Order: sequence, then C-alpha cells, then structure tokens
Amino acid sequence: MIHSLIGSIPAIILPLAALLQLLRMVRNRSAEGVSAVSWALFGIANLCLFIYTDQIDIFIFLSFIGTAVIDFLIVGLCFVFRGRE
Repeated sequence: MIHSLIGSIPAIILPLAALLQLLRMVRNRSAEGVSAVSWALFGIANLCLFIYTDQIDIFIFLSFIGTAVIDFLIVGLCFVFRGRE
C-alpha cells in the first residue's frame, strides 16, 4: 500500500509542475525566462523513461507521458510567443 502511494506522488507532482509553467505562460502571454531547450530535454527524458519502464500503470503513464505532453506544449508556446516578439 505504501509503495503504491509513493508511486502515485510523481504522477501528481510532475504533471502539476509542468502545468504551472504552462499556465503562467498562457496567463502572461509570454515565454520570458522560459528555456525551450530545457523543457524539450525534460520531454525527451520523460518519453525515454516511459519506454525504459517495464511495467505500465496509470501512475507511470501520467508521470511520464502526461508530463512529456505538457513539456512539449511549453516548447511550442515558447516558439509561438517568441515569434510574436
């Protein structure tokens, strides 16, 4: 039970952390101070960890794929907002 609970924590924290960055960018309509390269690397790392993982459950899916999707949305917004500047 504890093992399952501990495994669910990254499934909440990782996407939430990326989502907070995404929401900040949308609210401010700016990519100022945001590194597209760093977020792209986070996205690639999350995809690689998902592929590397032997077992698949909802927590692993949310932790890695959910976060990677948000990471790549952040990268896309960096290009959109910087294209306007």
